[in-house]
Amino acid sequence: MVPSIIRYITDVERIRPHAEKFGLQNVDMGILREAVTPPQASAGLDYQRLETLGDRVLQLCTTVYVYHKYPHKNEGKLHVLRRNSVCNRYLRRRAEEAGLHTMICSELFTIAKWDWPDAKSEESVSINRKWLQDGTEGKL
Repeated sequence: MVPSIIRYITDVERIRPHAEKFGLQNVDMGILREAVTPPQASAGLDYQRLETLGDRVLQLCTTVYVYHKYPHKNEGKLHVLRRNSVCNRYLRRRAEEAGLHTMICSELFTIAKWDWPDAKSEESVSINRKWLQDGTEGKL
């Protein structure tokens, strides 16, 4: 029980400074935590459910946006614009530019190695590239 509480506190403290930056300060912290936790973290939750929903929402919103932004383009050109806006490479690049990697709760947790997270730390963290694109979709 204690390790799960400490894990939750650690994850929330990692996420909190970035929530305002991304305009997410009014989103439930548990949902944010789920949205940035990959399955490999073994945290008892992961972003896959939110990523699936976010993927569909992202595709719908992008389709509507492209349709309204380019009303005179044919459906083939609209399809290419939408596809390029939701492709994994584009989402990964946007996630990296936005600093989403600083929110990913990816490490396996052991209480013996626990340390209070430093949100201002510039430490290099190894983040799986797919986690960034999936996390972008899951935040929507």
